[in-house]
Amino acid sequence: MKRLLLAVFILVCSPSGSFANIFDGLPSEIKNALKDAHATKNNYVIEAVIKYTKDRYPTYEDRIQSYMTSLKNDEIKEQAKVANTDDKKEKKISGNVDAGLQIANGNTKKQDLNGSAKINYKGEGWSNALSVLARGSEEGGVRTNEEYIVNNQTKYDITERSYSFLELEYVNDRFSGYDYRMSELIGMGYKFYDSENFKLSGESSMGARQGELSDGSKEKSMLGKLSAKAEWKINDDITLNQEINSSFSSESVITVWDTNIKKSLTDNLYLKFNYNLQHTDDVPVGVQHTDSFTSVGVGYEF
Repeated sequence: MKRLLLAVFILVCSPSGSFANIFDGLPSEIKNALKDAHATKNNYVIEAVIKYTKDRYPTYEDRIQSYMTSLKNDEIKEQAKVANTDDKKEKKISGNVDAGLQIANGNTKKQDLNGSAKINYKGEGWSNALSVLARGSEEGGVRTNEEYIVNNQTKYDITERSYSFLELEYVNDRFSGYDYRMSELIGMGYKFYDSENFKLSGESSMGARQGELSDGSKEKSMLGKLSAKAEWKINDDITLNQEINSSFSSESVITVWDTNIKKSLTDNLYLKFNYNLQHTDDVPVGVQHTDSFTSVGVGYEF
């Protein structure tokens, strides 16, 4: 009631037809009174102030009604934002599925197919991420690339920014000179930035790697790995993700650079452009050191 009396007092004491600080065509004195009334959440008070302002200043009747509508809309948006934030906090399982296909005909017949899936689980003080990727290429009826990657990482929170993790990975890529590679890693990670629009983290780990080359020989070695990840939410519809990691052992050093841009189409559906570069410093004779992959596809997140 005090807020209502204050609002009415301001209006009564204001000289009719003389106002300062006019914004969007509505005097600040009227706006302040309407804001105070709206803040009470009391429909009787709100209607009383609206009626009073319209009766006292009939020339502003339409603007008064529009302003009250905007206040209600802002309140609804804020409530929806809070509800959405609460949903995200309570959401324990999330993930996405991506697929892309490129077909070229004419002088060169080429097909590129790729697909990936990721499932995240968020527990109390820990989380788990399982990802699967498959891609292949065929040119002139001859298979030129075929790769499968399965990765699982379990994180345990130490502080709000630091965490420890256990990572397991299996790679099957016979066109890289390896029939398969397996690695087991344990390490530490740190979130340098962790805001809604930008995230940046780094990880350092060590463990072991086992593999079999395309010539049938096997290798086992200790392994170290460094990685960095960045996520930039450019706007509500576009997100840029970048990741670079380098694993090094006595046998070889493998570096992977992955960049993708996601453009939202609906709440769950998106368009994705991806560029992936892989470099291996020591490969069998006849195998190139660097592979690159470019793809465009669609994805669904849940």
